[in-house]
Amino acid sequence: RHIVHSILFYRDILFDMLCEVLCTTLDCASRITMHMMYVAESGDPGYPKTGQWNPTSGGPSQSFIRAGIIAHSWRWATLDSQISAFKRTRGLTWRQEIKATDIRRGTGAFSGRSKTERIHILYDLLDTIGRELEIFIIAVSVDKKSKDRTQRKRLSDPSIYSMEILLERYNHYLEQFAHFPPSCHDVASL
Repeated sequence: RHIVHSILFYRDILFDMLCEVLCTTLDCASRITMHMMYVAESGDPGYPKTGQWNPTSGGPSQSFIRAGIIAHSWRWATLDSQISAFKRTRGLTWRQEIKATDIRRGTGAFSGRSKTERIHILYDLLDTIGRELEIFIIAVSVDKKSKDRTQRKRLSDPSIYSMEILLERYNHYLEQFAHFPPSCHDVASL
């Protein structure tokens, strides 16, 4: 854990140094802007062999969802601190992942916790995200039932298709908000 924190500390110092060097070299008027996006997925990219959609028995899900959480690079260290504090106050370690499935089922980092406690943690998390974190969320949901599997893999494979669409939306976000954080009005126009 100490090594990881040291790496993060030095990463931040190196990033600041890189920005300073590039700004001096390029003679730019303002700091370079960079956004970071954490990408996660839900569901599976597979299709049923028998035509039956039954995710509860281990079969493929009917949809595949990919979401990206975007933050400006200068906010990344603060966001990491806020998430770490959120985990600490709820008895989670730095390495434990917060997964909605685990919260819902009481597995993973949330095994042994009551349903009431897990729901309370979920509401606290949503409140923290909505109130404190300066992030932007984009998502893509692929209805696998409506996909034509005879098309090229790029269009029929949910994992490839969703990533392509997510990256297009990320690019659109960067074009609109590269230098300024979005306001509520701007977000609604996406």
